[in-house]
Amino acid sequence: MKYKVETKTIDGKAVEVTAFPARMGLKLQVKLVKTIFPLIGLSQDMNIKDSSQVINNLATSLSSLEDEKVEDLVLELLSNTVLDNKTIGEPHNFDVVFSSDYGLLFDVLKFVLEVNYSSFLSKIGISNLSKAEKTLTPKSSLS
Repeated sequence: MKYKVETKTIDGKAVEVTAFPARMGLKLQVKLVKTIFPLIGLSQDMNIKDSSQVINNLATSLSSLEDEKVEDLVLELLSNTVLDNKTIGEPHNFDVVFSSDYGLLFDVLKFVLEVNYSSFLSKIGISNLSKAEKTLTPKSSLS
């Protein structure tokens, strides 16, 4: 049996995400729960009412993480992702593909999370990351 593969065009680029093997996905899910969830304000009962809160809190909270921890987590999340025939979990490809295009990085990460964790995210009240992003209110200035 093969792993699920989903493709999507993001900003005119072909993106292919192969679902993580179960053990790898579980390991990354634990890292996400330990690293990201406390930052975005998810309570212990793992339930939220406003999914836009997640994206807003995440955007403002990533600065408190150690740089290497964020880089390692992002590269692991992208390890099974191909963008325009390049495996973007490889550091060199990552650097070239996302240089000055962090909006694309955010969109690709969103797709990776949807492919690999949609059932988990829906259980904690986040059923659609794209919908959550559209409900964001723009910030007038960076802090």
